[in-house]
Amino acid sequence: MKLKLSQNEGLITPAPKLGEDALILLVDDEPELLSSIRDLLSPDYSLLTAEGGPQALDLIKKHGDQIRLIITDQRMPGMTGVQLLTESLKLLPNALRIVLTGYTDLADLIEMINQCQLHQFITKPTDPRNFQLVVQRAMETAQLRVENQRLLAELQAVNRLLQEKVTSQEIEKGRRLHLSVLHAAVALWQIGAGKSRADLADESGLWNTYFDPRGSLRSKTMDRYLNFETLPKKPKSHLVLGTAKYVLERCPEPEAFARQLEEQLEELNLFLLQNQPD
Repeated sequence: MKLKLSQNEGLITPAPKLGEDALILLVDDEPELLSSIRDLLSPDYSLLTAEGGPQALDLIKKHGDQIRLIITDQRMPGMTGVQLLTESLKLLPNALRIVLTGYTDLADLIEMINQCQLHQFITKPTDPRNFQLVVQRAMETAQLRVENQRLLAELQAVNRLLQEKVTSQEIEKGRRLHLSVLHAAVALWQIGAGKSRADLADESGLWNTYFDPRGSLRSKTMDRYLNFETLPKKPKSHLVLGTAKYVLERCPEPEAFARQLEEQLEELNLFLLQNQPD
């Protein structure tokens, strides 16, 4: 397949073997060296080329995460390779970075590594086969990073869905427990005290009550709490708990009804304890 070099950006096809949209950015102010690297890598990878730091940063802004690897010469006019890679960290934190350098001083190399999170440095001159191997391993590492990020994102999405499902189930369970306790309290009150649920709402002092046009005592709030369809998503537990305790204190009989209310009240208290905010 014949390779074609784009005049404006230095993009070479065909598509790379590692990742359909993966790009390598080559940066060097020496056209001959840039051409040599391009000829060496183009059969296997899609490449972007730049003859200096400012042009490279423009390409990074344009292509973003498609750029998996940046290979740059260290000594370039205007902006060194390390300066370029340091700037690239702000725009492309996940890309791998390789510097071509003639430096052999260990202190200088360590400084370069620390300053721009260098993946590897290659001293010049270098053996083409070794260079190809370094690039291959770097692209494989970059591809693994992308795949790991994708899997992590999928896992987080699944966890969110599971959490939402669990939360929804817990909410429904909590609503049903509130409803059961209040129904049991009203039943015990009506049998034990011989009074209406509106009387319970009024005498407990926990619920708002009013007289309707016919003079009957009513409590819209308690009525809402006694119907699962109108029960709030997050019931005010103190209303239900307080009502149940009020009824148990005043209506110990019938014993079977009182015992049932106590058991349901205990279950609700346990649920609330287990689901209280951290």
